[in-house]
Amino acid sequence: MKTTVIWVAFALACAAQLFVPANMILSREAVLKKGEAFHFKMQPYDPVDPFRGNYLQLSFEANMVAVDSGLWNTGDKAFAILTVDSAGFAKVAELSTSQPSPGVPYVIATVSYTTPFEAVLIYPFERYYIESKLAPAAEDAVRKAMIDSSAVAYAKVFVREDLSVLRSLHINGKSLEEVMKEGEVEIK
Repeated sequence: MKTTVIWVAFALACAAQLFVPANMILSREAVLKKGEAFHFKMQPYDPVDPFRGNYLQLSFEANMVAVDSGLWNTGDKAFAILTVDSAGFAKVAELSTSQPSPGVPYVIATVSYTTPFEAVLIYPFERYYIESKLAPAAEDAVRKAMIDSSAVAYAKVFVREDLSVLRSLHINGKSLEEVMKEGEVEIK
């Protein structure tokens, strides 16, 4: 009897250890399959951050959102309701303290800091992880694109319910991987 209880408890513990990561993976995959894609236009970032490691630290034009003075504080959780501008890039239509209605695309963000008329947001997808040996070339390609005023760099992010997944980075319509294979970003 005692060994049966131990074996049942062991089996349940094993099942839980498999269920948790499987559920995390499947929920992210569901976002990529059924979520709505948004292109977040990137803006220059500080390439000498000593803590970036093997990822690219991303910054987006949609980080800054016009708000009424005094409504938001540093560290506040915000529901950034998304829309698309005339050029096809994501922008925040409004910030809300409560979860939007079903079907309304949004991202859960954190208020980094505020000015009297703007809130600066931190998105959960501001890091693009990349293989160690490819990181310097990727960083160089993104930096060159940021220097070139005619280049367009954006992150493709899928959004579904309260999850968001960064799928890829693009420079002038090509994925970062394609740009790196070609060897260099053309600077006009």
